[in-house]
Amino acid sequence: MTINPSATGASAGRAQRAVGRVVLGGLTTLVLTGCSAGSADEPTPAASDTPSPTPSVATATVGPGQGTVTVGGNFPQLPVRFTMPAGWEMVGGWLAKSDNFGWSQGSGGPPFGFIFMDVANVYADGCRWRPVDPPPGPTVDNLVSAYADLPGFTGAKETTVDGFSGQLVEYEVPEYDRDDCREGVFALFDEDGVGGEEPSVLAQHPKQQNLIWILEVSGSRLVIHTSYPPTISTEDRAEIDGIASSIQIG
Repeated sequence: MTINPSATGASAGRAQRAVGRVVLGGLTTLVLTGCSAGSADEPTPAASDTPSPTPSVATATVGPGQGTVTVGGNFPQLPVRFTMPAGWEMVGGWLAKSDNFGWSQGSGGPPFGFIFMDVANVYADGCRWRPVDPPPGPTVDNLVSAYADLPGFTGAKETTVDGFSGQLVEYEVPEYDRDDCREGVFALFDEDGVGGEEPSVLAQHPKQQNLIWILEVSGSRLVIHTSYPPTISTEDRAEIDGIASSIQIG
């Protein structure tokens, strides 16, 4: 894995999409050109009246222990902390079960994990990369309404994470044929502040299960997204639930 801690802006955005393909697309080569924890040798960004949003980033860390990711987008610096069981790993802004990184070459089960960011838009047709038009507005309810119109939406309910209120959306990726999809992948959503034609996050397989916490945090929207296969083991699902319940924001 290659980490370039000085990359920012568009290059970091491209890195975020690359890691998305790793964690949710089942690839085995981990290449990250993005931001990690700051150091004294890093250049100081130039001042700007209208700073560009930055993608979520974190230093790669292996469990067991406490992990931290710093969320970008509308948040200048928002740390999110959580307890990682053994076998989980931070890669960029992603938390994943590292034993599953070799899934596409026959080792481990389908990859699954957590993403921490805001969502700019979701896809009305993920197979053809057709986003919702117009994109959802900035509130929790705006994004929940966008999900409610997607095939595979199974419900939403009020939730609280570390004292911050919002909605928990349940969404199942529809059945799809990779051969019929653009570039052979199914698009899930675009991260806020990361431009480009490619989707930020891709599905790993048909019928993927998704839990999406959409929270209001200090006047902005924070999305915590976890995904897993319908065949997930009881032990792995318990680890996901444990990580979710350990989350501390700010």
